[in-house]
Amino acid sequence: LDEGAVRRTLLATIDPEDAKDPERLLAHLVHGFRVLAERSAGVWGTYRDAAAVDADIASDWRALMELRRSEFHRLMQALPQSFLREGLTPGTAADTAWALASPQIHESLVDTAGYTYDQLEAWLHDTLVAALLKPVER
Repeated sequence: LDEGAVRRTLLATIDPEDAKDPERLLAHLVHGFRVLAERSAGVWGTYRDAAAVDADIASDWRALMELRRSEFHRLMQALPQSFLREGLTPGTAADTAWALASPQIHESLVDTAGYTYDQLEAWLHDTLVAALLKPVER
């Protein structure tokens, strides 16, 4: 992955009208995480565990986590500040999304708690909407 690749790919596949709605935008981004997790989750734990005993792999793992974080910062720029909860900055919103859409949360919910990928996707979407966006009166 190069910097910006995830953002370009995810945002290129969203309907422009959906990109204007913060909940639909988050749903799209969460679905992208789900697809990535379904494809990569088996490797994440192995890679993380190998990083504990191999300095080169540990360096790669740190670089991958830093790349994930920078991609989340780029992705969250698509959410206008006016939609964010009071007190959140784009940076804290990005860090919240980065922490919640992580290999560690995937492992906790899917591998340990037995969530399906549908349940993981729904939980992550609902959690991010509640954590990041201003409440909408319905």
